[in-house]
Amino acid sequence: MDAKELMGLIYEHNSVGCCGHIVFDDFNLEDESIQWCLDEALKEGHELCRRALQATLDLGSVEERRKILFPHITDWSGYDDC
Repeated sequence: MDAKELMGLIYEHNSVGCCGHIVFDDFNLEDESIQWCLDEALKEGHELCRRALQATLDLGSVEERRKILFPHITDWSGYDDC
């Protein structure tokens, strides 16, 4: 499964995004934000969160993450301070 599919599964099981909400809800797609959430996802019972966050981190640059995970957002100028 790719990062976007895994992200969707998280929201099917937890409407607030669980460990990844900082990344997936607030668009904090920088390596540091994803790593912080990954550290939280190491807790027991958070395998899906860990997989989704790792897949997101593996996408590469912030720009690639934006393009793949949130293709409906074309102007990110208002999100740079998230």
